[in-house]
Amino acid sequence: MKGTIVVNASALRIGGALTILYQFIAALPDDDYQYIVFVHKSIENLQFKLNLRIIYVDKSSPIKRVLWDAFGLRNWLKLNNIIPIASVSLQNTSFRINNDCPNFIYFHQLIPLYPYKWTALSYEQIKRFFVNKILYKYFVKRYFDEFTEIFVQLKCTKDAFVKTFKFNQNRVHIIYPSIYLPEPVNKSGLFIDNQKLNIFFPATPYSYKNHSILIKTFKYIDILLKKKITLYLTCSPKEIHNPYSFKNIDIIFLGTLKHSEVVCLYTKLDVLVFPSFLESFGLPLIEAASFGLPIIASDLPYAREVLKDYSGATFVKYNDYHKWGKELLRLSFEPKNKYKSLKIDEKKSWNELYKIIEKKICNYNAK
Repeated sequence: MKGTIVVNASALRIGGALTILYQFIAALPDDDYQYIVFVHKSIENLQFKLNLRIIYVDKSSPIKRVLWDAFGLRNWLKLNNIIPIASVSLQNTSFRINNDCPNFIYFHQLIPLYPYKWTALSYEQIKRFFVNKILYKYFVKRYFDEFTEIFVQLKCTKDAFVKTFKFNQNRVHIIYPSIYLPEPVNKSGLFIDNQKLNIFFPATPYSYKNHSILIKTFKYIDILLKKKITLYLTCSPKEIHNPYSFKNIDIIFLGTLKHSEVVCLYTKLDVLVFPSFLESFGLPLIEAASFGLPIIASDLPYAREVLKDYSGATFVKYNDYHKWGKELLRLSFEPKNKYKSLKIDEKKSWNELYKIIEKKICNYNAK
């Protein structure tokens, strides 16, 4: 073995963050390095690799995570007599080890980069954004050094990262996530009325996913619709605040779906809406575009970049329910339509990430 690369993924448990962990391990090369990956104790079904060692830990709470990044992981390495030749964080923040070496951060938490207007937030949101924007920013850069390299998913994220952290742009690399579409599998017991305009928003119920703008929009357009609407959400009713009852609009709460069930819904539903105002990529955008679905998305850099080659996208200011209403009314009056499918190209992805890691290790050792 050439040496050990230690990977911190102890806080990745759900959603897109967990997808990053699975894709990282799936793409892990059969080379002469040993990879020690720290993951949360709840993680299952990780691929077996001869040069991969998985260590299960419970370090996901904020305090546990801070202590783990600062002391715990370093102490574990010391107790096990391991001196890594490189370190990789898959969870945005830097962490400390006992020796100098190339260190890499896969950055996918956009809140520290986002210029949010604090006056528009509730008290609870202010607390959450203070933690994520101010404190989180500190922990991202806490252990930056001259050997730190950053991986992001989009150019707009790279530009924002360089500006926010005053970081050398030559050490920030754009690595697209892998786009994998499994065979569609029907959601058991789900009936879809094709006489309605069926809208899909696959997203976790975080505040920045912006489900609330859809509720405001529905209140505005309910009595104006020509065609009834059904909105399908991948969460539960208790997770979305909806004080209204609608005459011409139904909301179906599907709960958490398997990826294969999400793909199946792309083939059966009529429109994807994506009002999120904070995304590192927005995977459903490119997935839905590959099926030719009409898409209404927030008019923000991430969506523009992901869908720049797709003719079926309409962009709307994320917090303007009148504009969202206008587009949904238009679709309710028009015949249902599909667009030319967006071809999913294999851009620089995980193989490129591993090549960069290898190159930086070689350059470091040559000094």
